Amino acid sequence: MNAFLILVALAGVVSAQRDDFDCPDNFGFYPHYRSCDKYWACENGTATLKICGNGLVFDDADPLRENCAYPFSVNCGDRTDLEPPISTPNCPRLYGIYENKENCRIFYSCWNGEASRYECPPGLAYDSEQRVCVWADLVERCDQLEVAEGFVCPDPSDVDQPGLYSRHAHPTDCRKFYVCIEGTARPYGCSLGTVFNVDSLQCDEPENVPGCENYYGDLDVKTLKKAQVLCFVNKKSYMCSFEIFERSSMVECDEIEPRLFLGNLDAAESEETLKNYGITHILTVYMFPITKPEGLEIETLFIDLEDSPDCDILSCFERSNAFIKEGQEKGACLVHCYGGVSRSATLVVAYLMKKYNIGVDEALQKVKEKRYSACPNAGFLSQLRLYENMKNTLDEDNIDYKIFSLYHLGRQVSMGNNFDAIQNYLARFKEKAALDGDKFKCKECRKCLFLQSNVIPHIQGQDLYWNNFAQQLISEQSQTICKKSLFIEFLPWMIEAHQSMSGKIHCPTCDSKIGTFCWKGQLCTCGATISPSFKVIESKLDKEFQHSPTIQNQLNLHHVT
Repeated sequence: MNAFLILVALAGVVSAQRDDFDCPDNFGFYPHYRSCDKYWACENGTATLKICGNGLVFDDADPLRENCAYPFSVNCGDRTDLEPPISTPNCPRLYGIYENKENCRIFYSCWNGEASRYECPPGLAYDSEQRVCVWADLVERCDQLEVAEGFVCPDPSDVDQPGLYSRHAHPTDCRKFYVCIEGTARPYGCSLGTVFNVDSLQCDEPENVPGCENYYGDLDVKTLKKAQVLCFVNKKSYMCSFEIFERSSMVECDEIEPRLFLGNLDAAESEETLKNYGITHILTVYMFPITKPEGLEIETLFIDLEDSPDCDILSCFERSNAFIKEGQEKGACLVHCYGGVSRSATLVVAYLMKKYNIGVDEALQKVKEKRYSACPNAGFLSQLRLYENMKNTLDEDNIDYKIFSLYHLGRQVSMGNNFDAIQNYLARFKEKAALDGDKFKCKECRKCLFLQSNVIPHIQGQDLYWNNFAQQLISEQSQTICKKSLFIEFLPWMIEAHQSMSGKIHCPTCDSKIGTFCWKGQLCTCGATISPSFKVIESKLDKEFQHSPTIQNQLNLHHVT
């Protein structure tokens, strides 16, 4: 990938010497005053005018580096002139990345006039402005019915699913499903080896889904990570078709910054690649751990995660950041998933945000400058923005992080009855010697039940749950906070909620009823749905406030345990 940045051999010499440019140093490379694809090469104080390959422009960031790059990665400023285009089939210029005018899923990477054809996964289309595959309904040139393969979303009132979007099974293919967002259908698919479960609305093992037990036939699904499928995206196989065959090596390994590499599965399993780049640490974010090449002393970290907007990748950031940092300090670290596009790119972006104390946009741009195919999915991007909102740390007192955590816990419990997830969630609560802050006590026995910091506020009339596709952080909104009902976060003493989908909340000391809970959500009197919800009755409580509560108080006070 980085090979295109150094194009000394491809740059044409315009004239041997020019009197109208004085070299500021004996050696260096300097931009033309008017043309972005021309530059001066100085050697021994003599200037030679050169031209980048047709479609590339000169990057003047480092005068000691002869560097022609894609136009989107260079700020040309007032240097607006370009050489006339030289075109070949599917390549408007000899170099660059170009869309297919007839099929919005297809794009081409052109190198010296030779076009390599790539295709976005089902449900995605190539966005020529962002230069990545995005949801197809966000690309104006795509026909919506074609994008959704003719599927039409049902009326929201007919769907019994919490949240702003719903999932629906494909009528004929066990592995595919549709996500409906405000009436717009987006095709999606489960990872190889799994199928869509209409009961849990999650990807599941085939044997757990009636009618899909034999979807993969006699193929051992554990070997699927060694398989390639017929759909090529950015020089790698993408899981679009279901014709399986042995994968040929398509190594991709891009150096994002010194000793930090982002690549695909092939790179992680290539002994030659690991040796050439001096890799000492490999971070795998995938459904299977890698087969580590024998004879190499390499530290590994495996994170089991699907490339789905529903997945919680945010909780992995602290582990991945520490591992990448160690890898850079002790040698070199390779971060990879299957294709090096979404999951692994998200972890690298989070690491750069933490390391340099920068925002998600700046960090993502740093990654895309070295690996233009990097593209966190919509859910991961929302989580990166929450990470930025928390100043690039996991702040358990941040109100939006509480909403995020409760939402993901609620989905696990309500869709899979996974009450084991509750114990993992409650591990964050530690016993404290004192309960400092504004208190809510049981009116009957005076037991302190929770603090003002445990209250989950919501905007009046606006549903409250984490939207994986377009989350608006409540801490950044200025609308009126609802005061009609009181909802709090899930706490360890709520014994009934450990065992049931819905029910009553009782004081753990005197057993007085103080509220109700429902993992799928409850309605506030303002009309908003809170999901999941733990609703307490204010008349059953006494308040001991040291000062008037605000949202900022809720962000800063400690949890009650």
